[in-house]
Amino acid sequence: MKLEPIIQVRFKRFVERYELDEHEQSKNFEIYINYLIFTSHQTDVFSLKTELFETANVGGTNDSGLDGIGIKINGSFITSKEDIKEYVELKKKMDIELFFIQSKYRPNFVASEFNTFQSGVVNAVSEDRYKISNEKVNIWLELIDYILSEDVMLLWDKKPSVRVYFVAMGEWNEDINIIAYEKKMCDDIIKMGNYEEVQVHYIDEKKILTIINNNENNFETIISIDEQISFPEVEGVSNSALVCTDSDELMKLLQTEEKIIRSSLFYDNVRAFQGDTTINSEILNTLGTTPEKFILFNNGITIVCDYFSLASRKATIKNPQIVNGCQTCNVIYNYYKSKGFTPSKIPITIKIIATENNDIVNQVVRTTNRQNIVHDEVFEITRDFHKNLENYFLAVAPIKPIHKLFYERRSKQFQGNFSIKVTQKVNLRVLTQSSVAILLEKPHYAYKHESILIKKYQNEIFLDIHQFEPYYIVSEIVESFERFFSKNPVLKKMYKTYQFQLMMIFKLVVASKMPNLTDYKKISSYCNNIREYLANPNMCEKAILDSIDIFEKTINIWTNQLGKSKFAIKDTEEFTTEITKYFSPNSNGSSNKTQNSRSGMVISVKKDKNGVDFGFIKAVPENIPFFKRMNQALDFNDLYGTLVLYDIVLDSNNKQTAHNIRFYDSNYKNKNWST
Repeated sequence: MKLEPIIQVRFKRFVERYELDEHEQSKNFEIYINYLIFTSHQTDVFSLKTELFETANVGGTNDSGLDGIGIKINGSFITSKEDIKEYVELKKKMDIELFFIQSKYRPNFVASEFNTFQSGVVNAVSEDRYKISNEKVNIWLELIDYILSEDVMLLWDKKPSVRVYFVAMGEWNEDINIIAYEKKMCDDIIKMGNYEEVQVHYIDEKKILTIINNNENNFETIISIDEQISFPEVEGVSNSALVCTDSDELMKLLQTEEKIIRSSLFYDNVRAFQGDTTINSEILNTLGTTPEKFILFNNGITIVCDYFSLASRKATIKNPQIVNGCQTCNVIYNYYKSKGFTPSKIPITIKIIATENNDIVNQVVRTTNRQNIVHDEVFEITRDFHKNLENYFLAVAPIKPIHKLFYERRSKQFQGNFSIKVTQKVNLRVLTQSSVAILLEKPHYAYKHESILIKKYQNEIFLDIHQFEPYYIVSEIVESFERFFSKNPVLKKMYKTYQFQLMMIFKLVVASKMPNLTDYKKISSYCNNIREYLANPNMCEKAILDSIDIFEKTINIWTNQLGKSKFAIKDTEEFTTEITKYFSPNSNGSSNKTQNSRSGMVISVKKDKNGVDFGFIKAVPENIPFFKRMNQALDFNDLYGTLVLYDIVLDSNNKQTAHNIRFYDSNYKNKNWST
């Protein structure tokens, strides 16, 4: 079938980037539509080839007329029962949405096909089902059953909503038969008593184009303004101004035609919407009680865009990014949604900056968010270490020439380069989690969110004194495991959950214990040993299989000899210790715990009451003390203000102290990898 030209180009590039079988166009179209719709609701959901990318695509034999299924809780898509259990364990209220998609690779909407589709939706959301479903559909049915269980129902913020998408390439023409089936479906679902609402969306060729542009943030909006103040000229900025407008005009920018919030607007914001926090509750209260005072209390919104112009009290904005004001925008959107999108106009200020200079964008992001309580870890990607690491990835010769890796430091920065496949991208989350698992040998903790890991291990990873090579090798290990699992679906189903443990084992199998990350010569040689395995497909696959074998042997010891449960072993430190015992049986795992030197500035040098030298090294969350007795060879004279390397030991009170302090050797700094 001949697609609309823009859709055809995007579709073709999607198939290439995700390495799909180009001969299965109908199946690929289903996957592409699922991708577009899910991304319109959560921009970063497919930033890498996640588990959801495969499990959401359910079309095939016994699919109950469903091509795509998804579940979103509190704004994020989930992939497993464990994701839901996290909310249950925290007793956190849940706003749940169920998604059902059917896509037809043909130019018309057919009533009989919609009838099959709607019956599949009704069957899926029912407590009693009659249709036979395939394995992928059953995964989601089990999750829906859990959502309908008493444990989860008690935490519903409101009843779940159901979103239904029926997609074809023709023009939607209000087919009366389809609308009749729609009404029956909605009535059947609401009568069940478990659901708040059912929203049905008919997606034709025109709307597919709109979704594509919205996802790529490639759109233009014109809003009316009341007042304006133009700023002086700034190099690298084509136009900038402060405007006063109202919430009705802001909503033109915030919501799509489906009246869902444009999540792509907040890619460059330092943090996502935080939900029902104290500050957000105060914003909502102001909107509801004294909206005329909102402009007095709120700092306004900052927008960075490619272009904007002011004329006749109209502002034309092209390709905007809201870099400050994510919380405000989401609260306003939710307020409108709760009022049926017809509340009173609320005055608001917007700072608009038109620039294509990334350095200026970064500075605006950082400075405009300093007024808020934003922790430094969200600014991690603005550090020179990550900018230089990004350039290192670009400059270094790939281990596998046909599959070069790229460090996507900022979200969507390689979006325009369609030659880069999704499996070639490594983002901050993957790099942080994998570095904790592989370099620090803490796979049990690597499952945490990257912001938590960066804060916890900020003195151990991504240090300016570290070479870039270990982080590149970590990324290559991740890519090798992803390829292995994609070729071995049975093993993937069994072991994907434990990938962090397996990657740590892989490192120990092929290269044994890792040297200190600050021992530059040894770490370079060590990385080369791993590189040899990664470059040889047969050696690499054997090492991965050996890693799985060691993992299974450890489970056998864990369950049969120690009598412990297999449940939650991926999050258990003791299980990691059992793994490391395999590589050093008589050490109880201790000798294989990597001790990486830290770096820091000496901020204080003093003498105690006995005249003995001691001092402090700057660290987070607490400065680290050091003493003469543990650093006998250290000259304390002129030590203040010096950058040093040091190791950590625990004193008799289990407090951290520094020993083996030595001066940082600048001869081993990373060279400049800027291009």
